[in-house]
Amino acid sequence: MPVPKEGEKRSDFISRCIPIVINEGTTDDPKQAAAICYSIWKKKHPKSKSEILKSIKSQLEELSLELIEIKKKIK
Repeated sequence: MPVPKEGEKRSDFISRCIPIVINEGTTDDPKQAAAICYSIWKKKHPKSKSEILKSIKSQLEELSLELIEIKKKIK
């Protein structure tokens, strides 16, 4: 399986990875090969704690807005 190179952009890695995964015989489906390559990328480049917290904060804000709208409909 291919491994992301130091400093390689995600799009460059995915473009390089898909044909390798297919040629190695892991799958013949390009969509499945892409999924495998994205999985490899994510394992090599996990999100930082601040990115995770930012994502959680954003989701909480969205839920809060939805709750406000629901409360308005109930009244």
